[in-house]
This record gives sequence, C-alpha cells and structure tokens, in this order.
Amino acid sequence: MLAGRSLARSVLVLAALSGMIAASPTAQISLAAGSSARARGSGFGPDRIQRSGTAPVTGPLHRRPAPGWAGSRLFGQKGDDWEPIAAADPSAPYVYMITTRFNGQKACPTCTRPPFIALRTSSDDGKTFGHWRYLCPCPGDAGGQGDPQIAVAADGSVYAVWINGAFRDVLSRSTDHGQTWSDPVVVARGIGWEDHPWLAVSPSGKDVYVAFNHGDSYIAQSHDYGATWAPPIKTNPRPRYHYAGGGYVAANGDVTFSQANYPLHKGYTGKVRIVATRSTDGGTTWHTTTVDVVGLQPRCLSAGCPSNHLGGQASLGSDAGGALVIAYDGAVGQKGPQVIYVARSTDAGATSSRPERISPGGKVVASFPTIVGTGDGDYRLWYMDDRNGPKRWNVWFRRSRDGGRTWSHDVRISDARSGARYIHARGFDADYGDYGGLAVTDTGETFAVWGAGLSYYGSGGTWYNRTR
Repeated sequence: MLAGRSLARSVLVLAALSGMIAASPTAQISLAAGSSARARGSGFGPDRIQRSGTAPVTGPLHRRPAPGWAGSRLFGQKGDDWEPIAAADPSAPYVYMITTRFNGQKACPTCTRPPFIALRTSSDDGKTFGHWRYLCPCPGDAGGQGDPQIAVAADGSVYAVWINGAFRDVLSRSTDHGQTWSDPVVVARGIGWEDHPWLAVSPSGKDVYVAFNHGDSYIAQSHDYGATWAPPIKTNPRPRYHYAGGGYVAANGDVTFSQANYPLHKGYTGKVRIVATRSTDGGTTWHTTTVDVVGLQPRCLSAGCPSNHLGGQASLGSDAGGALVIAYDGAVGQKGPQVIYVARSTDAGATSSRPERISPGGKVVASFPTIVGTGDGDYRLWYMDDRNGPKRWNVWFRRSRDGGRTWSHDVRISDARSGARYIHARGFDADYGDYGGLAVTDTGETFAVWGAGLSYYGSGGTWYNRTR
C-alpha cells in the first residue's frame, strides 16, 4: 500500500529511518520527508519510502514443485517488484498479473519518479506470459503509481485501479485483453489524497465499486462501466478505520467488502474487528456487521517493517451461488502468535458462521490470506507463515470443495530453493508487499502470485505458480 492504514504510519517510518539506508549491497531505500504524514511507507508522496536496486541473482533457480503444481517463477528477473495481484478471464484463457515496479526504465518520457505498474498477460491460462510492459505510461502519473488492483468481467473486459502520482485512485478499462487501456478516470473527487483502493466489479462489468481510505473509509461507485462516478460514501464509524481486503458483486447486485476495522489510535492499540460492509440496493446504502474480533497483530521482525504490517488482512471469496467465505488473520492474544481463520456467509455478510482456524498454532505467525471462490462451494486459499523460522517465510495453499467447511492439507507453493539472495531451502527472508493475488482460470486451474524479498525495505520480486 502507499498511503497507509493510518496517518501515523509514516511517523513510525520516520523514526526508523534517517536519510539513506542500505538494505543490501545492491538495494537502497530513500525516504523523502515532507509535511504530510499520510504515506504508509511503500510508495511515493510527500513522505515515502523509495525502493531501488535489484535483489542479487545467486545462481540458477532450483525448485521442488508440490504435486500438481508447475513450480514458482519470477515475474521479472531484473525487476524490484512489490505488491502483485492477478485476475483470470472466466470464459477465455487469459490471465493477468500486475505489480508495482520500483526500478527499470521510465514509464514515459516525462516520468521522473518510480514506481509504476507493470503488466504481464497470458493467453494460455497462465502457462506462459508475454514480456512485461507498463499498464499505463501516463504522463499525468509522472510522480509514480502504486496499490494496483485488477478484475475481469464475464465478457472479458478488464478493469484496473491504482493510485496515481497525485495520490488519487484512478480506473482504466481494456476491452482487447489488456492490449490497450482507456484513459484513467478519477474515481472520487473532493476527498483529497486517497489510499489503498480495493476493486469489485459486477459480472456484466457495468457496476464498479472501489473501497478506499482517507483517514475515514469510503466506497466509490460507477454504474456505467467506470466512465463516471457518484460521490463516494463514507462507511466507517469514528474512531474506527476500515481497511478493505476483498470485494464481491453478486449476480443480483448485492455488494460486499471484507475489511479490517482498526481503532484510530497511535500504534493501533486495541483489538481489531473483522467486518463485512455490504449493500443490497446497488450501493445507495451500506451496512457493516462484525464477523470476528481478533487480537492486535504481532511485531514484524523485518527491517523497517511498520508495527501494523502483519495484521488486519481480510480477504473475500464467493462461489457461483453467491455464498461467501471470509479469510482473515488474527493474533492469539494481543501481539501474540497469529493464525488464519475462515468464516462462511450465505447472506452477503449479514451473518456468518463461527470462525474456524486453518493455519498452524503454536508460536507460528501467519498472515496475508488470499481467497477466491468458484463453482459450487469450491474455494482456493493461500497464506504466508513462518513455521520454518522468522526469516523463512512460505506460501501455503489449501482448497475446500464443500463451501469452506473442510479444507485440504496445506501445500507449500513457494517452492523455489535458490536463485535469489532472499530465497533459501526452507523459505524466503520476508514478504514483499501487503497483499498478493489468486485466480481460477477458465479451465479450473489455480493461479497464485505473491511478493518475496530481503526485507520490508527490499529489494525483492514478484513470484507466481499455477496448478497443471
């Protein structure tokens, strides 16, 4: 994310940094300090962490793929790539990956400051991908881009949203499988800076919703394929702060966002509420219900990692019948070990089942759950945890075929054992980005994408894997 889960986040970054900090012999982080305290520390703006360099390649990529998986690969060998997301066409063999790139060539002749959103497209269900390119080499985004989201409607049209150089959430649409994109449209006006957009698109593509933050939390909406936008609606009660991590629009028009609900206090003191924010009247009114209350996240041990980095993630998946499963993380006690829970709902999040833990217990820290649903009760989910040690993180995959009631054994899909300085036989040094992506192709294969790196500062890369 770019601007933050709270206005206090960059204050923590300022306390941790002074001037230029060396993250590795080939990767440095600079902090450009300004008067605003809105930057969350991962992008650009008056207060920003600016990642640079490329994680050293340490030899050939060695993998040990899990049964049924093709093996993990890098999005770009020379890219310092952070915070990826993916989407698949539900009726054609197209898969899309986008990520925030902090190094490499300029996105446009007048562009001066990275990062920018890099795109790769597959036309064979994610088996192979074309060369990366910038999604929007927009002169108006000369100051950088970040926080990308992507979604595909039933007709194959592709929607992408990101934060531009003016700290505004913008949306662009492609109707030719990502070859060309419409001019970006600002989704909310009159708010000021905006952070952490989360995208939800109806099956037809006509209704588009973006949840975002500006101290308070808002949802913007368009009902003409993203061309024009109604004034955004504030959804959070003070002094709580919503932080979206999933969104879904049902065939009947019901809309649900899964969110973490933080107290607006320095250091995020107090418990975290996992909530569902929903509308049953096309976005005219919104209602929020509590799914669970969990402990404050544990301390992140990665260099430069903000205090709230590991907690408050709430992802959302839906099957073809409109049932929902919310996957989220929560500490066992305040700042204790952390686990992944799932809760089921059949009424757009108005009520939910009793939460069930699906990650290891003990002293393990689990975070960043990502879930997607398809078919009749078919859900796919991955999360990260450090069961192999504090600097030996991995991505673990599980699947449910009965609506989230039971789950398969966990499978390690971050199967690279070497190839980059941050990759080891037992895992990688640190997550790289506050979210990843998961998609199901038109043939039913699972496609997963995540970030891994030397530390929160970087550098690192975007990795992906798929079933076969």
